[in-house]
Amino acid sequence: MTKTARVTEGDLFDAQLLHARPGGAKTLLFLFILLVFGYYLYREVGVAPGTLAGGFLGGLVGFVGYFALFLKFKCKKIYRQQRNLQLPYEFSWDSSGIEMKNEMGKGRIEWSDFVKFKESKKVILLYQSDALFNIVPKTAFENEQQLSEFSSHLQKVHG
Repeated sequence: MTKTARVTEGDLFDAQLLHARPGGAKTLLFLFILLVFGYYLYREVGVAPGTLAGGFLGGLVGFVGYFALFLKFKCKKIYRQQRNLQLPYEFSWDSSGIEMKNEMGKGRIEWSDFVKFKESKKVILLYQSDALFNIVPKTAFENEQQLSEFSSHLQKVHG
C-alpha cells in the first residue's frame, strides 16, 4: 500500500518529545539515585532539607522549561533548516520492509534492520539507530484499519 505523508513542525516536536521521553524503569532509577544523593547530602554534608527541596524544585522547573520552551524553539529552527522534513513523501510497505521517497531521494529499509520503534498518538518513530529515526505521521493513514495494517509489521522490528 502506498501512502503520502508530510511531517509538520508539530509532528517534529511530537517526535522529539517521544524520542526524549525516558521509560518508566529509567525514570524510577533516576529518582532513586536523586533520593539517595539527597539523603547523602543531608546526612553527611549537612545540607538543609529546604535547600534540597529548592534544588529539586529548581531542577524540575528547568526540566519542564527545557521541554516546554527550548525544545519547541529548537524544533522550529530545525524544521526551517532541514528542507527534506518539509517535503511531502510517499511511503509504501510490505511484509519485508518499508520504502520512502520524495524529490530528494528514496530508500528502502527492511523491518529487521530497524533497531526499535516508538509510538505516540500522533507519530510512529522507526529507529535505524538509537540516534536516527524516520517519522511516520499517523495523519497519513485514512483510517484505523490502514494504521493497524502498517502497525502489524512493527513486531518484526528488533528491540
